[in-house]
Amino acid sequence: MAFRILSIDGGGARGVIPLAILSELEAQTGVRTADRFDLIAGTSTGGLIACGLTLKKNKNFRTPKYSAEELLKLYKKHIPAIFKNKYPTRWLSDKISNLQTSYDTTGLDNALNEILGTSRLEDCRTPIFVSSYDMRNRFPIHFTSREAVIKSQGQHASKNFLLKDICRATSAAPTYFPPFKLDYPNPLGNNLMATDCIDGGIFVNNPSLAAYLEVLQHRSPLIYQKAIKGPIKILSLGTGSISPNLRPEKNMVGSGRLFWAKLIIELMMQANSQIVDAQVKYLLPQSDFFRVEPPLKEFPDLDDSSKKAIKFWIENVAYGEVINDSSFWNKIRNF
Repeated sequence: MAFRILSIDGGGARGVIPLAILSELEAQTGVRTADRFDLIAGTSTGGLIACGLTLKKNKNFRTPKYSAEELLKLYKKHIPAIFKNKYPTRWLSDKISNLQTSYDTTGLDNALNEILGTSRLEDCRTPIFVSSYDMRNRFPIHFTSREAVIKSQGQHASKNFLLKDICRATSAAPTYFPPFKLDYPNPLGNNLMATDCIDGGIFVNNPSLAAYLEVLQHRSPLIYQKAIKGPIKILSLGTGSISPNLRPEKNMVGSGRLFWAKLIIELMMQANSQIVDAQVKYLLPQSDFFRVEPPLKEFPDLDDSSKKAIKFWIENVAYGEVINDSSFWNKIRNF
């Protein structure tokens, strides 16, 4: 029996793309995403989706609280507030954003409080794997269900973090949101240390490979034992690829920090997703890895909260490029 991993890229508001795909998959099969996969990995918006789809309805039952369709509706409800301009005009917002983050966290905090409340890692129906990066101490952080009940040496509590804190940590994209401060067990001792967490997309926007290695390295715990004898299969969902024709940058030579600030984040995220895709394809048989990365023909900005953008991403990208393509359903049957 195969061990199945669902991996979801970062991509801000474009998270509605994988959510729409998962919503249709649930509708067609009658199986919740949390029941179909053995591990759900996500970065940034993908981490929010992983937490939302695996959260149990009740601590005493394993039924997921949200279907993909319900979570998609919540995304559409909260996206405008999450990416709400802090200033009266977009022009003024863009200018001031050269000096400070584009958005405050009020809208994001409100969304996470409504969707996740005070739930913790242990409240996930299916194991999750969510990444962030500590810019203060310069090391990657992985929030895992595996470690949720493992106490660090001596006195401190386990890594059973609040899900809303995990989501804030993984989605704090530089230039968009401020870093998230979190007390984290020191890997070199038994004390807690202060961290400044930023978006995991700066190093692992596509978490497919990181999730695969997590399972390979820790197959002895009961949580991953299914992977000892059977194959590991990965369904990897992107949030849309940006072509050079869509975002032509012709005046890069000699450009300075202000010009590069937002563009470099976008480039890092897409480049990481592409190289991880190539690496996993090399490591796994073709039948065990399925990457879905639809092209974006309009609305590339990950912070576009307009109704036109959200409608386009769902109808033209998720449905037009993926769900309405019969080859998608032919491949998905293996997963």
